Amino acid sequence: MARCSTAHAIAPLYKENSPQKNGFMTIRYPNANLTSLKNLVILAAVLPGLILAGCGRTGLREATITRWTDGFKWGFMDSLGKTVIPACYQHAHDFSEGLAAVEYGGKWGFIDKTGKFAVQPVYDVASDFSEGLAAVKTGGKWGYIDEAGVMLIQPQFEHSYDFSEGLASVQLNDAQIYIDKTGKPAFPQSFEEGNSFSDGLAAVRIANGYWGYIDKTGNFAIQTQFLTTGDFSNSVAEVNLDGKQVYIDKTGVQVNKPQ
Repeated sequence: MARCSTAHAIAPLYKENSPQKNGFMTIRYPNANLTSLKNLVILAAVLPGLILAGCGRTGLREATITRWTDGFKWGFMDSLGKTVIPACYQHAHDFSEGLAAVEYGGKWGFIDKTGKFAVQPVYDVASDFSEGLAAVKTGGKWGYIDEAGVMLIQPQFEHSYDFSEGLASVQLNDAQIYIDKTGKPAFPQSFEEGNSFSDGLAAVRIANGYWGYIDKTGNFAIQTQFLTTGDFSNSVAEVNLDGKQVYIDKTGVQVNKPQ
C-alpha cells in the first residue's frame, strides 16, 4: 500500500479536484484551475491549518473537500503546476478522447488540449466524448455529435447516456431504449431504466422495481431480482439481493468478492 506523505507534488491551495482521466484532472481554486498527472499525491487545504490528503499508487483519488461555485472559473495546468489553459470557464469536465466539455458564456462546447474550441459553445448541456460521440442537449432534447461538431443523431431524447460497446441508453417518449450509432433502436424492448453496457451486459429495471441484466439482443441474461446493480467488470458485478450486497458472475451465480 502506498504511504501517505505530506510532501507536496503541487502546493495545497485548491478547493476542489476531480478524478484523474486520460492523464488529466481538473482542480478548482479561486481564479485558477489546475490539472495534474496521475501517480501524484494531491493535498487540498480548505481551512487555514487543515489539510486533507488523498493518495494512491495507481492514480489520484478525490479529496474530501468543500465544494465552492460562486465566482470560480475552470482551467487546466500541467504536472509542474504551469497553467496550460487559462481559467476562463464556468464549468469544465476532464479530457476524454482528446477533448474536454466546458461551459463558456452560459453555453457548452469542447476544447482541445491547447484550449482551442474544437466544437463551439452552442449547447445547453454537454456530456463527454465516448466512442467518438458526445451527448449534447439543445432545445430541451438530447442528441449526439461527432468530434467535428456534426450532429449525427438529431436531438430527440429526454435523457441520454454515453455510448458504450456500440450502444447508448436513451429515454424516448418516457421509455428507456438502446440505440446504435445511427440513432436506430438496437432492439424493440424498452425498460423503466437502463444503464450502459459493460462486459457485454447492461443492468435494466422493469415495472416491478427490480433490476436484471440484458445482453445486446435485449433479452435477459440474468432475470430481474436485484434491488440495486453495479456494472460488470472482469465478468463480476456487485448487486443487492434480498437486502444483501453480493457478487455474481455473468450467469447470475454468486461468487466470492474479487481480490
